[in-house]
Amino acid sequence: MSNAKIQKKRVPCNCWRNGEIHFHYPIIANGKHLFMKKVIIEKLKRIMKKRNKTICVDFDGVIHDYSKGWRGIDVYDKPIKGAKEGLQALRAAGWTIIIFTTRNDTPKLREFLDAHGLVYDYINENPLQPVGSEHGKLLEDVYLDDKGITFDGDWEKSINAIQNFKTWQKVFW
Repeated sequence: MSNAKIQKKRVPCNCWRNGEIHFHYPIIANGKHLFMKKVIIEKLKRIMKKRNKTICVDFDGVIHDYSKGWRGIDVYDKPIKGAKEGLQALRAAGWTIIIFTTRNDTPKLREFLDAHGLVYDYINENPLQPVGSEHGKLLEDVYLDDKGITFDGDWEKSINAIQNFKTWQKVFW
């Protein structure tokens, strides 16, 4: 952003500050608004009942396109359309974002996330885990994954969903 032409534009925008939405005048760089649109933040605000909920977001197939499958430890496809804006909207609404992936937390992974403006708080860890629950599945409020099925209390329905499951890439490609 150092080469970007920065100017102040008198257009109200809202962001989180001290636990609530406030309006400010955003920074515009090369004509692009750097903050989330009011509509997205307001939708997330209605969803959230309290600040600082935690979401674990899968990397492969959710943040970057994984349609070609595994090609190496630090080999990534381009980010999925909307991933940057989605993560920014979650951050603006107060979510703690954990990238939860089978990949190791490498400098290249962090470079990829940072280079594409993909915001996050932690990778494969939740330092806020209670003592005795530090190993295995992370504590969260929501998981966002391309290979997940929501269990709604009905095992028969879940088994059927598992047998017929397709990732979004298999459905749309």
